[in-house]
Amino acid sequence: MVMARPTGPCTKCGAFKGVRFLEHHVTYEPEVTVVLCEGCHTRITQLNTKVARLRNYTPLSTLERYFVFDWWMDEKVVLRRMIDKVVQRLIKDMELRRFD
Repeated sequence: MVMARPTGPCTKCGAFKGVRFLEHHVTYEPEVTVVLCEGCHTRITQLNTKVARLRNYTPLSTLERYFVFDWWMDEKVVLRRMIDKVVQRLIKDMELRRFD
């Protein structure tokens, strides 16, 4: 079955025209997806990857993926040069919560 290409607007930045849209999996089980522009999709994917890497490549649980996505949606700007500081703050926030 061929899936239709997702259309905007971007869930994060609101972009509607002139950009490529992608379907991003917030979680896989259960499957929860959102439409993001290519730039926002790249940033959330980098954030998820960086968090897992700093946690010794431990995959994120479903609740952790929700948490990372919600946290990212609340952030106004995550610049590439700030990603390490942002991820450290995010991990600290995750440690304050229990995801059992």
